[in-house]
Amino acid sequence: MSRINVNMPALLAQRELGDTNTYFSKVVQQLSTGLRIIDPGDDPSGLISSQSFRSAISSTERSILNCQEAINFIKTAEGAMDEITRLLRDARQLAVASANSATLSPEQKEANQDQITSISESITRLARNTQYGVNKILDGSAGLYAASVAMSTVQNIFLSGTFGGNPLNIEAPITLSLTKVAEKATIEGKTFNNLSETVGAGAFTINGHTITVDPTETVQDVIGKIQEVSVNTGVIVEYNDEPNQPTKLTFVAATFGSNEVVNITDAGSLILGNDNNGAARTSISENGKDAEGEITIEYDTGRTEKVIFNRGKGSILMDNAGNSVELTSQGALGENVNGTYQTYSDLVIGKVYPGPSRFQVGPNSNHTLNFNLGNLTATQLGTAGDSLQNLTTINLKNAEDASTGMDILDKAMEQVLSIRGRYGNFQRNVLETTARSLTTANLNMKESESTIADIDMASAMSELTRTQILQSSGIAVLSHANKIPEKILSLLS
Repeated sequence: MSRINVNMPALLAQRELGDTNTYFSKVVQQLSTGLRIIDPGDDPSGLISSQSFRSAISSTERSILNCQEAINFIKTAEGAMDEITRLLRDARQLAVASANSATLSPEQKEANQDQITSISESITRLARNTQYGVNKILDGSAGLYAASVAMSTVQNIFLSGTFGGNPLNIEAPITLSLTKVAEKATIEGKTFNNLSETVGAGAFTINGHTITVDPTETVQDVIGKIQEVSVNTGVIVEYNDEPNQPTKLTFVAATFGSNEVVNITDAGSLILGNDNNGAARTSISENGKDAEGEITIEYDTGRTEKVIFNRGKGSILMDNAGNSVELTSQGALGENVNGTYQTYSDLVIGKVYPGPSRFQVGPNSNHTLNFNLGNLTATQLGTAGDSLQNLTTINLKNAEDASTGMDILDKAMEQVLSIRGRYGNFQRNVLETTARSLTTANLNMKESESTIADIDMASAMSELTRTQILQSSGIAVLSHANKIPEKILSLLS
């Protein structure tokens, strides 16, 4: 049949050519990306598998890095423990020498005692100062944390692992008695009739920053100038903002503490006014005050430790061991009793939770390892079941005490070597083994993901060649099909 309105051969050729062009574009895209699955429509189930593998691979790679960081963590501790071991060897040598008291003069015994004291201090310093990043490792604080239960009073609690000279190794409540409230540096200034009153021409200086006042500027204008530079001066001004009412300017440091100061020089008495005797106040300086308190930790065994926290600044309480309690503004001010802030006692502020350090060594939530690091300060070594004996109690001034010192040092060496053995076992048989296992698993997952998502380049090149041939033949056939209607004209001639 010969028709001219519908050229079916041409339409069929055009459809096939369109499909070939679409497939050709897909093959080119696959070859240019190296991926078999580019869109979800390419392979829906394969896309799900591929993305799941990619997530597992990235998590596994992070876990391998975690293992390496944990190994470096252990190596850092080992370096410090190796030095502690050397110090213990030197200390025992001194103890053996001091036990030979018949040959030593009092001066020599005193010199040996000085050395053993220095060694004990060095061991404690090493234990307290050995850190991985900002985290201390050997002072007993690793794995220890304290949670606040009085959020309106206490913002943060940090415990180093040693409290009152003893290790924190049991869950216990923390109680605070605030013995001295914190104060902000404050200077009471001049009282004006209202905010619209002019201050007068001149200048004054607040914490080194000079503010100039024009003759027409009001109290409100001057307050605005002071507040604008408060970021630089650290001083804000408090006042009565009710219109047409007397207002007294009070200059207050932005934060608590003795380190904070409000220093005002006002030669023209623009903002300071006069003293009680009517004399102009031209220069005043005031410092704030630091909070102080007593922290109590009560153990379920009945033992109670109380430590004075008087080494901090501002609203931060701190003791000699570096333990600290950061108070909120409300907590630092004290208890409000009839408008007056006072100290308070026996407020339960938190709870201490001792525990092992935790390492995430796998891609899933349950792939964690816990490891107790221990406390290697001098007061915790050589105890031998008697908490009254440790490295700090060694006396080398007589033969009997020197012999006791050797026993203490032997126990201390045993403790340190036992800890080093645990560290070595954890590094070699846990962390390094886990890292190798994760590396192998990661390689296998990458191979599986590649099989699903990546294109076979050789096969794709064959498809590209086949598609190019089909394109060429499709174009040629379409050209011939388009000429069929023209041949019908021969029937009319």
